[in-house]
Amino acid sequence: MRLFLLSALVVTLSAQTPQPPRPNISLSTYSLDEVVAVIDGRPFTAGQLDALTNSFQGLRQNMQSNPEGFLQQYGFLIALTKMAEKSGLENKTPTRERLEYSRVQILGNAQIDQQFMDIPLGEPELRAYYEKHKDNYSFVNIKAIYVPFSAAPPPRMDPKAKKILSEAEALAKAVAVAKEARAAGADFVKLVQAYSDDPVSKTKDGDFGTFRRSDKSIPPDIGKVLFSMKTGDVSDPVKQPNGYYVFKAVEAANQTYEQALPTMATDARGAMLQEWVEKTMKGVKVDIKNPGYFGKKDGAAAGAPPAK
Repeated sequence: MRLFLLSALVVTLSAQTPQPPRPNISLSTYSLDEVVAVIDGRPFTAGQLDALTNSFQGLRQNMQSNPEGFLQQYGFLIALTKMAEKSGLENKTPTRERLEYSRVQILGNAQIDQQFMDIPLGEPELRAYYEKHKDNYSFVNIKAIYVPFSAAPPPRMDPKAKKILSEAEALAKAVAVAKEARAAGADFVKLVQAYSDDPVSKTKDGDFGTFRRSDKSIPPDIGKVLFSMKTGDVSDPVKQPNGYYVFKAVEAANQTYEQALPTMATDARGAMLQEWVEKTMKGVKVDIKNPGYFGKKDGAAAGAPPAK
């Protein structure tokens, strides 16, 4: 039997990266004080189940998809817990140590969540953050021409077929395209239709999207080029695994404070929380008295008996 509840708890408790607290979402339109289920004679109200399922990621979906199965397995875990307590397992190794480690993880993450919510963030703090991190809210709207190449172009059997370029040929073509695009009066859209082999952007007159400096999904080599451009600039060819891009910055600017505001509050809280975490962590003093205890020899912990 797959104990999805137990699995969800284990996954949640082992998570190392704290996340902002999830909003409490009621699962029903019933009164929170109403008893909605009974497990082995113990009544559970809507409020109790809401609090439980809002506390761990994935539990709401499990309960909604199979209420009876969820409650039965939760009841099973409660029954097991009572048996363990009766046997005094919580005071025995390794259960005692596991409980303590889980406790410090849960309380530690709870404190981080609380710290995140308690960060003072009014307009003065937001404006100061914006001025300090204004570059993070820069954006560039791009058009592109793509010139593909093949590391080993096949022989051209059909003279009417489009020639597959080698890397050197593609670079030479991209350099020529960039030069033509920089000429006075050049129409970049016409150049897209004439030279680009990217079918997606070509159907949109070369539109390649709007990119923000804070977007971590942009390849570093492309991001370095895009965010060095000003409105109207045309880039040198940018090599990618299978081709060269020539970019044109249709618009390059910074978002205004008002434009950045919808995402800036979370950004600012996250940055301030990270500063607090780093400061708090640096305040933890560690003094190793016996380095040999932590050492390793031939892949085994120091002091461990030799393998037989």
